[in-house]
Amino acid sequence: MKIIAKDDRDRYIVTVHKDELANLCGYCSDYQSPIRFAIGAEIQVHSMYQQLYSLANKKGQLAVLARELRTYADLLEMKPPILEPEGKSE
Repeated sequence: MKIIAKDDRDRYIVTVHKDELANLCGYCSDYQSPIRFAIGAEIQVHSMYQQLYSLANKKGQLAVLARELRTYADLLEMKPPILEPEGKSE
């Protein structure tokens, strides 16, 4: 990405490769992006930043939740004890 101009209201005009633009929006490449960028399209960078900032601030809570979910998943996958037919116990 390269800054090529700035106006008097602190807005910038940049040149950016299509893959970099896709990366900015969370995709690996332009080919994998479901978004087709057009002249005049607005990319909500601030909204993307807010989402990432929120996730980063909740990292501890998410780790606790992941542990709890793992515990519940283990409970759901518990196998019942194998019952021996009568007279077969050692």
